[in-house]
Amino acid sequence: MDTNEFEQAFLQFENSIVSSDLKDVARYWHAICLGNRLPSWSDIRPTAIKTQLRIVWCYDYDAALDDFIGRLAGVAITGLMKKQFKGARLSEIRPNDKYPRSLERATRVLKE
Repeated sequence: MDTNEFEQAFLQFENSIVSSDLKDVARYWHAICLGNRLPSWSDIRPTAIKTQLRIVWCYDYDAALDDFIGRLAGVAITGLMKKQFKGARLSEIRPNDKYPRSLERATRVLKE
């Protein structure tokens, strides 16, 4: 995807977001992308989205397990969970009937 395609895709994505908090997170993410390269963990400054951190969650992808491992989750996310998020596999966090769809969505985010 070239830079122009990336910018067009981002504009479409941004326009589809209703929540002002999520728009702020998306805009920050876009600002730290270099061209069409996704940011690394070291590029992210949580203080830049401190107001929105309560609604943010992040995973690491473990290719060997083909699963996602919880890295960070705000209180609005962890408050909905019965299990600990950090260090837990997506397959452990999501109920068995919901996991396949969750894995599919997370994998799509990873690849697209």
